[in-house]
Amino acid sequence: MSALATPKPLVRGLRKTYSLVSIYIQETLAYRAGAFIWTLADGQMALILPAVWIAATGTGADAIGGRGAPEMVKYYLWATLLSQFVVCHLMWDIAFEIREGLFSVYLLRPMSVVWAQLSRNVGWRVVKVLLFTPILAAFLLIYRGYLSDLSVHAGLLFWCSLVLAHFLSFFVAWTIALVSLWTTEFVSVFRLYYFPEMFLSGRLVPIETMPSWAQSVAAFSPFKYTVAFPVSLLMGEAGADAAARGLAMQCAWIAVFVLASRALFRAGVRQYTGFGN
Repeated sequence: MSALATPKPLVRGLRKTYSLVSIYIQETLAYRAGAFIWTLADGQMALILPAVWIAATGTGADAIGGRGAPEMVKYYLWATLLSQFVVCHLMWDIAFEIREGLFSVYLLRPMSVVWAQLSRNVGWRVVKVLLFTPILAAFLLIYRGYLSDLSVHAGLLFWCSLVLAHFLSFFVAWTIALVSLWTTEFVSVFRLYYFPEMFLSGRLVPIETMPSWAQSVAAFSPFKYTVAFPVSLLMGEAGADAAARGLAMQCAWIAVFVLASRALFRAGVRQYTGFGN
């Protein structure tokens, strides 16, 4: 075999992944109305919150957290757009499948459960980005007066941070979903998760506008590195040192949640009955 030939296991793995992603895209498109409602629920912040900050900053002369009105509008544009690809909500589906006994299907498949769920998440993210297009068009129309300069810094560091942010958000959600292997009352746990996630990720408000103690908490939490950090790179607000620290934090948190999820999965599967309610 040629030294440059692609290993057959790798080819088979890529084909399986492509097939899974395609299947999950079709599954999501089968319920387009529901998928669009979920997308609208996530995207409403992009339409509402910039108006709040515009009212707070007035003509733009007064800056909050170092951002005037135009900068706030651009921040919410990129933060909401990137979150459509990054932020994972798959724990709800996984938890309900565990409770109903449907999770057994994934355990019987001849491939990694984690890889199957990751492929599922990618399929949903692709559809969600597409469904976000009408909301994006409405945003550009409503706030066109604040978007005269939309220069971006979409270099290699940004794309690396975006991919790592996607993996980080997935493994956080996957780890939390595995709690449902021990309890059927997972709804309260998941709702509690969204409170720190919304604030510390920068999805609800820019981290720079928060008190100094909250900014410190965000800097050491995994959530900042899912949305706020890639946005700062895209907007050219992070220097070389900040970019290096951010990428290192993303890799470190991914490792933490990969190890935590493996431990939870191995322990939880031992007691998983799979018969449903």
